Amino acid sequence: MKKIVNIVLIATVFLITSCDYNGKHFPNYNDNVPKDIQMIDYTMTDADYKTVATNSTNKAMANTDGVADQLKLVETQKAFSKAISAEKYAPALLAAKFPTLDNNSAIRLMYNVMGSMPEYLDTLNRVGIIALNNNDYDTVYNTSSNINYFENQTQINNNMSKILKGRLPDAKQDTIIHTTYNFRVGTTNEMRANLFKYNGTKWTEYKNRLVYVMQKNDYVPMGIRYDNFSGTQADSYLPTFLKDKFAYAAADQKVCVVYKFYVSSSNTYIKAEEYTYDGSSWAKSTAITTVTSQFVKTNNKWVYNPSVTINLSPIRNDANIKAYYQAAVDWVWENIDQPAGCTAKGQGYVTSYGNNDYYGGMSAYYNNIDMRAEKAREQTSKSTIEAIKNAYKDMSNDEVTKQMTKNLIKELNGMLEKKHPEAVPVDGVEVIYTINMPIYQGTPITTNTHTIQYKVVSQGKFEYVEGSFLPIK
Repeated sequence: MKKIVNIVLIATVFLITSCDYNGKHFPNYNDNVPKDIQMIDYTMTDADYKTVATNSTNKAMANTDGVADQLKLVETQKAFSKAISAEKYAPALLAAKFPTLDNNSAIRLMYNVMGSMPEYLDTLNRVGIIALNNNDYDTVYNTSSNINYFENQTQINNNMSKILKGRLPDAKQDTIIHTTYNFRVGTTNEMRANLFKYNGTKWTEYKNRLVYVMQKNDYVPMGIRYDNFSGTQADSYLPTFLKDKFAYAAADQKVCVVYKFYVSSSNTYIKAEEYTYDGSSWAKSTAITTVTSQFVKTNNKWVYNPSVTINLSPIRNDANIKAYYQAAVDWVWENIDQPAGCTAKGQGYVTSYGNNDYYGGMSAYYNNIDMRAEKAREQTSKSTIEAIKNAYKDMSNDEVTKQMTKNLIKELNGMLEKKHPEAVPVDGVEVIYTINMPIYQGTPITTNTHTIQYKVVSQGKFEYVEGSFLPIK
């Protein structure tokens, strides 16, 4: 969700307008009104992504959806994804993190989302790990022995499929496995790692010219004793490693680095990350974006709800608020004045200054809504367009205000369309935009006086919620 002016919990207005009614008609109601209703901005931490990935409710959902492997990646990638959306899997985190908040509380959650990645990269990030043991080497030599290594590539080619079939008898076609094994070089054994793919009948070496599998010897110059990274080591060391390893790389060359990532003694994953060379240095390619979404506690459950409230407070020279008022005035110029035949501002509802109008009364100069009937008549009476010139001519002041109110409902709708083209409906949730605003009628105002609501009906399109234009009590 894009940043907007003074976003606050939509339920606040509801509570303001409803408590008096409920208190009057339901004895002791106010004694039972929830007290801990908050609007909180919260940014997810590394530990939070782990909570999402390991939460029992989320694991059950992921198993049902067939995306258990993708759920695990939330912890290692520290990001949600298309398969594991924040809308569906973040509520469990919020329930654990904010257990005492009452219904109508809202959390504006900032989190990472992993965008689309090349299919091969997505596949490699779900690869499992196997380390060959002594029994596996006995398969090579057809006898029990103390030999725990391959002597040459031919032995690997001739025996790895048989070994992996024994270790993974239920493997499905196109399964890829990260395998570590010993290889005899001279008089010493070296640990090697490689990827093998199952074609349905045989395991063969996985070959992709873009892919490099980290070997144990690669870590030695980095001062790392083991054959894995942990923490932020990969981000720190890989750019330098790749510059040495691919010293003659051309600009825009890409390499996918596959390595083991250690979290704990019982938790080591395979990570595959793509790096791109810009001609002088290597940088990790990332499809991660940061997103802010709103979740509201409803019926004791956290649900994704991007409903927002916009406060158009009467604060002069506030650029963010002014932008909303100006968008409304511009809408009147483009959709009312010009279609009526106006060729210059000042000829219609929009004044010659171009920053206020007397159609609905929006003023980007004062940052308020001017509904003074005499000023509206003064502006429209100057018009050469008959329909505008006579718009308020024979009306009483109350009738002018009533007509301007109808116009304002249309104008605010147009303002939302101009300012929030990204707004979209959400299945199962009414996405509501509430606008709190100050209506000026000759008496100085310092705060918002009225509220109104619009429902999102399609992308960038809004519909007035009947009966929602009300004074703020």
